[in-house]
Amino acid sequence: MKEIITDKSDKEIAHMKKEIGYPLPLGISIKCGYVNFAIAVEKGKTCSLCFYKEGAETSVCELELP
Repeated sequence: MKEIITDKSDKEIAHMKKEIGYPLPLGISIKCGYVNFAIAVEKGKTCSLCFYKEGAETSVCELELP
């Protein structure tokens, strides 16, 4: 998984870390303080997970998913 951080100095995202999660259930799951994003992407297509601060028009963090 390739990680693109647009502003790693941002204190709100600096503590985030990336780990391999679980493929099911699809969607967002919160358990034991961790958030799991499970999505389905067509073969040959790309997908990015973008994080925004409330009210912002541009993302503060983008994770390119395989």
